[in-house]
Amino acid sequence: MITEDDIKQVASMMRLDIEDKDDYTKKVQRMLEYFDVLDSAGVQDEAILVQHINISQLRADKHIPHDTIQCKSQDKRGHLRVPRLS
Repeated sequence: MITEDDIKQVASMMRLDIEDKDDYTKKVQRMLEYFDVLDSAGVQDEAILVQHINISQLRADKHIPHDTIQCKSQDKRGHLRVPRLS
């Protein structure tokens, strides 16, 4: 059972300001109940289907040098400061 205190603690660790903790408590509880439904589905004996892909079929990674990334500045720990997503 998830409590409002659990939501407060997680929100605090994630530095989130959650106003309606009761609503989040109910939503998280419903998610956990759904996981119980999935756990009871009994698919342990089902075969796992895997699609094998040759490594040559994957895209090539491209290195982007740090100084070419558009950012406003760096903080005192050297992390990039970028505009907030809305």
